[in-house]
Amino acid sequence: VEPGCLARRSEEVTSHCWETVSGESFQVRSKGYKTTKIKESSENSIYETVKVDAYTSPKKVPHFAQHVALSDDGDIEGVPINLVINVMLPRYAPNLVWAASGDGESWCIVLYCRLTEEAQVAIRKKKDNEALKLWQKFIEAEKDSALKKRLKCIVRCMNADQVGFNTASKALVSKYNGKPFLIRTTSSFYKAANYFEVDIDAHNFGKTARIGLYSCSEVAKAVVFDMCMLIEGDAEDELPEQILAGLQLDRLDPTLMSTIPFELPAPGSPYLTAKNGTPDPAPASPGTPGAGSEPEVGEEDGEPSD
Repeated sequence: VEPGCLARRSEEVTSHCWETVSGESFQVRSKGYKTTKIKESSENSIYETVKVDAYTSPKKVPHFAQHVALSDDGDIEGVPINLVINVMLPRYAPNLVWAASGDGESWCIVLYCRLTEEAQVAIRKKKDNEALKLWQKFIEAEKDSALKKRLKCIVRCMNADQVGFNTASKALVSKYNGKPFLIRTTSSFYKAANYFEVDIDAHNFGKTARIGLYSCSEVAKAVVFDMCMLIEGDAEDELPEQILAGLQLDRLDPTLMSTIPFELPAPGSPYLTAKNGTPDPAPASPGTPGAGSEPEVGEEDGEPSD
């Protein structure tokens, strides 16, 4: 499948589309943050979003890149030129009594990003860039390492006052809009010869986050929102933070989304593996985070982190 089914904003296309967003528009941790708690504008994003897919699916689609024709670019000093961000969003109302269901009708929002020329030069010339060094460590880290739990997202609704949120939803959006949150237990990572993929499974976010997502999905055709991803800097030599990649999604209309153009594995069968890539992990068994259970208290994905 060729990537890029969602149109980029243009004079002809002004809704149900996407556009780039400047990394500098997001506030991130500055040097000395542990002491000062001061945030500052990020430098430009390390990756540029170049294409976007938006599909509906009868269930989640992990490791989306294995189904897509990507360029054969490799990496520079271990940093992949191609980055794929696969966001899996539930299309059903959240269950407020039991734990997250783990799977079901889904929206697949997939970003295809390319390492910027600026970042490529910085790596080749070994320029002092703490965020790039942290990203290199993140890619190389073992899947169970603490570092792999420091994936951070920022999502902000850009036209909340113009959207017909109900009273409860409006309060939720007002409280959490633009607040960074960590993806500790509901992320997966796939590395192949020509890409690195980050999967974010919102089906298993905490209850509050799932309520907020459902509120937005009900009025999706009216919502404009920005989204970005970064790695949380903690130690002083990991700061300042810098946005990895992001985009703006403009009034997505679910009725205009196509169903995924490929066949999913049958229930219970092993997931497919990428050509020349690291095999996918088997689907998690019930009771483990990301497979229908709530993360531990205080560790719910989707809750603000700082």
